[in-house]
Amino acid sequence: MDNRLFVLHTSSYLYLVLSYMAAQGAFSWLAPVVFGERTALNLLFMVFASSGMMAFGFFHRHFETRGRFLALLLVNGAARAAMELLTGRAATLAAILFLLTCGWMLAMVLHRTARRVPYEYLGRFVGGSMALATGLIFLLSMTRGFAPLAPLASAAAFGATAWLLWADRPLPAMERPASPRLRTTGNLSLLAAVAVLLSLAYGINDSTSYLRFEEFRDTFGLSRLTLGAGLLLAGQLADRRREYLPLAAVLGGAATMIFHAMTLEGFPPTALFYANEFFWSFSLLFILIVFMEASLRATRPERWAGMGRLIEMPAEGLGAALGTAMMATLPASAVLTVYTLLIAAAAGLLYHELLSHTESTCAPLPLPLQLCPAIEVAAEPEACEEAAEDMTSAAPTPEDLLASWRERYALTNRETEILRASLSDDTAANIGKSLFISTSTVRFHLTHLLKKTGVSSRKELIEVFERELDGGRER
Repeated sequence: MDNRLFVLHTSSYLYLVLSYMAAQGAFSWLAPVVFGERTALNLLFMVFASSGMMAFGFFHRHFETRGRFLALLLVNGAARAAMELLTGRAATLAAILFLLTCGWMLAMVLHRTARRVPYEYLGRFVGGSMALATGLIFLLSMTRGFAPLAPLASAAAFGATAWLLWADRPLPAMERPASPRLRTTGNLSLLAAVAVLLSLAYGINDSTSYLRFEEFRDTFGLSRLTLGAGLLLAGQLADRRREYLPLAAVLGGAATMIFHAMTLEGFPPTALFYANEFFWSFSLLFILIVFMEASLRATRPERWAGMGRLIEMPAEGLGAALGTAMMATLPASAVLTVYTLLIAAAAGLLYHELLSHTESTCAPLPLPLQLCPAIEVAAEPEACEEAAEDMTSAAPTPEDLLASWRERYALTNRETEILRASLSDDTAANIGKSLFISTSTVRFHLTHLLKKTGVSSRKELIEVFERELDGGRER
């Protein structure tokens, strides 16, 4: 595991969290004119940071030169310092600039993490680095001089993040083969909907902490320990039994619902606050990892690696704002009902995704891929084994040839998927449905596929592929 990348992931998360209060303070003059005050300012923080992450996905190539990248880091550091020194609208402009550039840096870190951390360590890497950052925040909160120490700690975190990003650029041209560990079909729109629903539910629960923050202000630091413990456990689950991580995310939301109901019966809200932090960690890690894995199967991984955070942050902020508004106008039981419906909807979508995955993995291979010739069953078991060994050693499989073509013609992940699907002699519309992309996207990738392989039509492409496969068998 790359220790420098671990420190980078920890410092970037710590930098964002420590700067949270300063950024909210820069927007404080808006509090009297917006509904919800703290939750509205929290939503602004999330929206601007997510906008910076989105900007990285689309415009990162414009900042690959050393000069522009250095300017980006300097702008972020200067904006962070200006938030401490300026007041009013000037501080607000500095905060917006800081959040945009900070979101950019966070997306860059997630992109590096997705591409470099092995799958077997990804859960523990992400969960452990974030848990370490929350532990450091707990230690800072236990000191009496937390207020003056926070800017110093933030400056140290910025220095570590900026230096490690600078020392690690440009990102080497490397691509790990996609090896999904989560049992999903890759339907990113459906998984994005699940991420939105879980984040909205967490935000609604989190609105209690905004409204009744004074009741547990003195023990706020302990919540960082519960969050860190949850992240460590979620990281272990993600690496040991990653297929159960989506289930843990939904069950965590259901468990928090019980604490929400207890609060309605008069129990202290502190229990809900701590439970929300602990169980949310499973949802958060699920959202982050599923898009990190998906990014390596996308043609533009830099747009997808941080998509989980990009979805989660504004959705959580919106949920907190909605929760505050509902608590001010609706009975507490109505708020609990909305929360329950969100968790139920997320569970339903995940169940649909699981069924889709089961159908896709159990479906028979397309006819052109069923290339194993029929053989008579030999009378002796040893003869069967010898025949099977001879076949596997002599005949190349379609997947072997696909891997060879991918390297020979520099095919992308998506082009390889479409080539594989094209062997079934299916229509572009059906290929799009099987890959959860539009028909026009299929045709776009087919055009590039034909150019790279030097053939004029899809029919000729299939003929060349099968002819080469048959030639390999004859040899």
